[in-house]
Amino acid sequence: MKKGIAALLAVSGAVFVISSIATPVYAVTPLTMPDRLLTHGSSTSAQRQRDVRVVDNGITRLYHTFAANVADFLEESGYVLEIGDTINMAMDERFIDNYIPRIVITRGVTVNVKIDGEEQSLRIPADSRIGHVIALVELEYGEVYFHNLRRSAPVEPGQTFEFYRPTSHTFTSNMPIPYEVQHNYDPTINIGEEVVVQEGEPGVTEIVSEIIMLAGIRIDSRLLSEAVMAEPIDRVIAVGTRNPAPRPRFEIPSAEGNFAFSRQLTMTATAYTAGFESTGKRPGDPGYGITASGMRVQHGVVAVDPSVIPLGTPLFIEGYGFAVAADTGSAIRGYKIDLFMYNVQDALNFGRRTVNVFILE
Repeated sequence: MKKGIAALLAVSGAVFVISSIATPVYAVTPLTMPDRLLTHGSSTSAQRQRDVRVVDNGITRLYHTFAANVADFLEESGYVLEIGDTINMAMDERFIDNYIPRIVITRGVTVNVKIDGEEQSLRIPADSRIGHVIALVELEYGEVYFHNLRRSAPVEPGQTFEFYRPTSHTFTSNMPIPYEVQHNYDPTINIGEEVVVQEGEPGVTEIVSEIIMLAGIRIDSRLLSEAVMAEPIDRVIAVGTRNPAPRPRFEIPSAEGNFAFSRQLTMTATAYTAGFESTGKRPGDPGYGITASGMRVQHGVVAVDPSVIPLGTPLFIEGYGFAVAADTGSAIRGYKIDLFMYNVQDALNFGRRTVNVFILE
């Protein structure tokens, strides 16, 4: 990593050569300095001794030299320009007779650069701006993110710059596709009745997404692909259109008079009271004497299995009389019926017996 940025600095302006007449900036290093620069010049000028003044990082020295240009003089005098150093004259600039040239060398400064937490040192020109550091990092690593860095601000020696590169993660998720409901008219089913012919099943869509993270924080996301893995299956309901046949009517004489019924059931009957021995509750307890339908217990209130006799159905029970299905019980399942009585003795005397139960119209 360190060599990578160093190479970029060498190519992109890490060592600057600035002419005395403000010519554009050129990048030159001792390793890439052409050999011709070190020997350029006529033999006459090369043999003439002259004075050269050098200001190296603020320290001034005067030299006597036979060198004809800047490059020859620097080599002769042992000056080495490193990455980040700058000089005010071009390397191939020739010395002028009867003029003392002033070579100004400004040494670069070292800053610290952190890329995703990995730190390295970097030498850059002393008058660099933060934008120069950012440009070098982006040349090496591509797009980076940084915080609170003004590109126009000057660089301070030893300053630390922290950059983050975005990372991406791919996620796959399955999303349900809702099924539709189809209603088909069926002349074999009575009006007002519906039959589920086919249960619906949702389909499945596979979604692949890319999540962009920066320093552990999600900053962006995008959809990569979306494919249907399973088609939904519609729910099909048959809706009756047939006029129902008239319900059968039966009449049976009783002490209470004749009555009509639509169905007769043979059931096992028991009896219960509102007291503790039947319900586990005593007078004053919450819900004492209240049935599952909310009706208060009285003669004619019976407990049934709602899957056999719906609550609210009027009944006539052989040996008990007219009643209404208004209560349920944990032991009342199937063709069982529990008849309310006011006292325990009457319930015990009734016991368990088989009765005819008539569903009244």
